[in-house]
Amino acid sequence: MPNSQPRVLVVDDDPGVLQSLKLLLEDDCEVTCEASPVNALSLARHRAFDVIITDFKMPQMTGGEFAQAVKEQVTPTPYLLMLTGTP
Repeated sequence: MPNSQPRVLVVDDDPGVLQSLKLLLEDDCEVTCEASPVNALSLARHRAFDVIITDFKMPQMTGGEFAQAVKEQVTPTPYLLMLTGTP
């Protein structure tokens, strides 16, 4: 029987955030975590995700830049949620 859980990609450069979100979501979702937005974009181009949760402030690109790249390069476009700890 195929997996009917939503596929979620979590993108954050903080390993603690990745681990926390994975633990929070893994009972109800198939969760993939990636610390690099560049690697995450490559994953999203080659694998279908229903939701992508991304941090806003990351070293390689901002969450806004990442979200724009997803919208331009990933089909079908998943739901995008952005998190930030920045006031």
